[in-house]
Amino acid sequence: MPRSSPTITPLFNSPPWPLSLPFPHFQRSWPMPRPSSTTSKTHLPHSSTPSSEPSPQSSVTWFGLLVHTHVLKSGFEFDSYIVSSLIHLYANGKDLGAAKQLFNLCSDRDVVSWNAMIDGYVKRGEMGHARMVFDRMVCRDVISWNTMINGYAIVGKIEETKRLFDEMPERNLVSWNSMLSGFVKCGNVEEAFGLFSEMPCRDVVSWNSMLACYAQCGKPNEALALFDQMRAVGVKPSEATVVSLLSACAHLGALDKGCILISMIIELRSIPLLALHLWTSMLSACSHAGMVDEGQKLLDCMSSSYGIEPKVEHYGCVIDLLARAGLLEEAMELIGTMPMEPNPCALGALLGGCRIHGNFELGEMVGKRLINLQPCQSGRYILLSNIYAAAKKWDDARKVRNLGRNTGNVLLDMEEEDKEHALAVHSEKLAIAYGLLHLDSKEAIRIVKNLRVCRDCHHVTKLISKVYGGEIIVRDRNRFHHFEDGECSCLDFW
Repeated sequence: MPRSSPTITPLFNSPPWPLSLPFPHFQRSWPMPRPSSTTSKTHLPHSSTPSSEPSPQSSVTWFGLLVHTHVLKSGFEFDSYIVSSLIHLYANGKDLGAAKQLFNLCSDRDVVSWNAMIDGYVKRGEMGHARMVFDRMVCRDVISWNTMINGYAIVGKIEETKRLFDEMPERNLVSWNSMLSGFVKCGNVEEAFGLFSEMPCRDVVSWNSMLACYAQCGKPNEALALFDQMRAVGVKPSEATVVSLLSACAHLGALDKGCILISMIIELRSIPLLALHLWTSMLSACSHAGMVDEGQKLLDCMSSSYGIEPKVEHYGCVIDLLARAGLLEEAMELIGTMPMEPNPCALGALLGGCRIHGNFELGEMVGKRLINLQPCQSGRYILLSNIYAAAKKWDDARKVRNLGRNTGNVLLDMEEEDKEHALAVHSEKLAIAYGLLHLDSKEAIRIVKNLRVCRDCHHVTKLISKVYGGEIIVRDRNRFHHFEDGECSCLDFW
């Protein structure tokens, strides 16, 4: 093992006392006892974890370098287990040069050393080098095969993944899951389901991969049906299960199924509810559904019942909820009691509420504060200008629009005829017209678009739902709109 490494040499030539720092139990006695090979083996596997200490000329931790130096000073550099652990240390620490140097100079390589090198190259995405090491291996184990299969799956080389999977002498559950993950990443639904059906045994990772495949490839009904099978065989869902299922419900616009799913998760407690983004989703759902009491209770129970400190995103959802409901003073009071500064999203939600509910004084104050936070965001100027215009403060509206021009954004007025022509061909209007022509009168019209619904289209869709007496569901960039009998679930606030 080389002792001339620029990283190790300064430590190797240093006095013995600093080198005892990784071994606190050695510091209790003096003179310091000589560490054994067992001591080095115990410390090495943990040495690649992050540390706050600086790492000279390497991303490997200071702790790991000290242990390596102890190995050299103590004469254990030829212990095969220690060498394998050092290769793993440097490979995981992204110092593949040092790992390769150790690997090439090691005369007694075991399968762990080979696997450590392959894993290091795979994690760097260097599949060519990983394959060269893999091909040189004489005795491969299942970990060698799984690492290569997973690496090819990650980079999207599905043919190489399939070839190695077919050549495997024996497979375990990780092998099947890695191959399944490769099909999912490539969006190959049929082959993914074929492999899933052939699996001799499945765990929650297998089910989640197949659910994600259906959800991502536009097959929400199949995803929900597969979840029913998953429950029937007694597999407990995980956080990833919920993400795929909620995505499937979103594609279908199936609010009722989404609510049932959330209720089931809370009842079974099979998902760790401490996941912050799940709380954000539930609070956002309360906001869009106008469930003021439920949203406030959720925010309160985060800390009181689950010991979770709400983040600014959670407060923002409740501020949005209160603003939508017209409780603007309560929203402002919540902003004042937050343990952190509100973000622009929370203030933007409050500003939108001020415009909808006609609170011009509060809107002016919030708008100015928001413009100070985001002086280059043109939408803030437009919203504040509209608030001034609604209050008949034309001079102030003109000043705000002039400020907006200084940000590089130009507001243009269209002639009425041009505006009428542009609005007539908005995508949701065309989709509604097609649905009215081809769908049964009792069947809901479902529309998905990637932009926010404009106010004119929103108003027209309300009128159509009242005139034709049907249900129209529109999913835009912000939320779902359920139109029925001339009313929308967003209460004209989106």
